[in-house]
Amino acid sequence: MVPSPLCGGGLGWGESPTHNDSEVTQLSIVVDADSHFMPIDAFEDEAARHRFRSRWPEFRMDALGRDWIEFPERFEQLTPHQRSLPCALVPGKHNPGYFDAVARAKWLDEAGIDMQVLVPSPSPFGYNLDPEFGLAICRSYNNAIGRVIQRCPGRYIGLSFLPMQDPMAAIDELDRATIELG
Repeated sequence: MVPSPLCGGGLGWGESPTHNDSEVTQLSIVVDADSHFMPIDAFEDEAARHRFRSRWPEFRMDALGRDWIEFPERFEQLTPHQRSLPCALVPGKHNPGYFDAVARAKWLDEAGIDMQVLVPSPSPFGYNLDPEFGLAICRSYNNAIGRVIQRCPGRYIGLSFLPMQDPMAAIDELDRATIELG
């Protein structure tokens, strides 16, 4: 598998060290395993947007360069203290790599990092959401991560968000995300 030119370095799955009869070349890679990521298209599920209407989260940017996820149902659950902290639900200036995999890959190259685990940014997810709504949000996010993995093979490892308020749906979503999305 050849890494995408847009996403810089990385390794394709199945690549292995080179071998000849008398030597084995060791391969070591640097993997960053603690990085929150919120793809800009995480909530681009038109069927869910239509179904859940005004409840559906939206990614927003303003003229001041701030970005946030407009999600009144989750925002109302935050305490005043939580609202005062950096959070994806509160307008703030994130590095473009927070929501853009190509911009993130450039930074990874500069930092000498070969691969990165994309950890879901927890703000828009809540186990107190009704099960159907929670599943739809998880599926939409997981689909966006699947698109990143396809665009940037060998660069990222995606973690799935699961609707733990419904254990059977969580098992099904884990299977779907692993088998269908990679």
